[in-house]
Amino acid sequence: MMVHIHEHYSEKISIPELAEVAFLSERECYRAFRNHLHMTPVEYIKIFLDFNAVIVNLDSLSSEKRKQCIDSIEENVKELKSYLEQNIREKENLPEIPATGIAVLKQQFVLAEAIEKWIDSVKEK
Repeated sequence: MMVHIHEHYSEKISIPELAEVAFLSERECYRAFRNHLHMTPVEYIKIFLDFNAVIVNLDSLSSEKRKQCIDSIEENVKELKSYLEQNIREKENLPEIPATGIAVLKQQFVLAEAIEKWIDSVKEK
């Protein structure tokens, strides 16, 4: 579901579409997001779009504001990665956790790592 959101964020994405991509019912889609990310699919998409807006506008900020923004993003990403690592470790081998749920957590972790690499590249400039 996350990959689909990231690949199609410029298009209108519906919950039925997300559910279909993950071979879930809409209810299961909502449940997977709520249980593993503690947010709805719509909230996740909004955060993703807000983050993209920040990235696009970084160059328009003063160097001080830009550094503050990047530092804030970096801190939040570190917290997210720590949370995801712990959550994956705790839930990965539990039989009651569906594979889809673990896949969502792992996709989030990969995304957090990609954002960290982006932050490093921006700091080098």
